[in-house]
Amino acid sequence: MEIDAMFFLQNAEGKTMALHIEMKRDREPLSIGQAEAYRPRAACFRDQRRVRKTLLAHDHFVTVLFCGLGTDIPLVERYFDRVILHDTARNVFPGYPN
Repeated sequence: MEIDAMFFLQNAEGKTMALHIEMKRDREPLSIGQAEAYRPRAACFRDQRRVRKTLLAHDHFVTVLFCGLGTDIPLVERYFDRVILHDTARNVFPGYPN
């Protein structure tokens, strides 16, 4: 399974946090089991259960879903640390795509 975007932030103490980002268009559903698998997969990446040459080592993770109309928010919000609606992102980030 793929991740749409992943960013790494490091603090002054040298601790690294990975931001796992999933992007869904309006009315684009998550596949069966996709939401449920997001945090366990992020934990697997953090714990380095398998060697991934292109993945930076990190101490913490946050999972984020960007989504819009038609997303079953009550269903998905329990599986992501943060759910951000496209309309909310547009209000705070000029130029956010339609």
